Amino acid sequence: MRVKPKEGLASSDSAVAEAQPPGSGSGYTGKKYWRGVAVLYVTCIAHSYAVASVMSYVGFYAVDSGWAADVDAAGFVAGLLASAMPFGRIPASIAWGAAIDRFGTRDCLVASMCSLVVGHLVFALCRPLWAAMLARAVFLGAGNGFMALVAALIL
Repeated sequence: MRVKPKEGLASSDSAVAEAQPPGSGSGYTGKKYWRGVAVLYVTCIAHSYAVASVMSYVGFYAVDSGWAADVDAAGFVAGLLASAMPFGRIPASIAWGAAIDRFGTRDCLVASMCSLVVGHLVFALCRPLWAAMLARAVFLGAGNGFMALVAALIL
């Protein structure tokens, strides 16, 4: 269910009105407020997993996939894969901000989480290095608007 902005608020102010605590006029009280908080915590965990999970296994994954000769040479490949995500996210942040203003925070949050799921599946199935980097840059980087969503909720 989409929350309608208060009268007198611009469409960009609706995200701020949705993020306010109960009792401040946001319309969320009791279980509904805490359900929204729980959803934000789960999405924060999913985002953190997308950022940090690759570091624990990417060296071995690079060697097993043939992207690096041995584990000692896999550090360079690990750096490439880790940096692909922010290189995809930085140019897309402006587009995510416009999408939040146009479609709302809830729709953009769902789209961002769907992009994370698809990105992890595509990354797991990639064989060439360029495809893995593209999957991280497009789906996990550009398709992940979590930071723009958080900025819209806070500001």
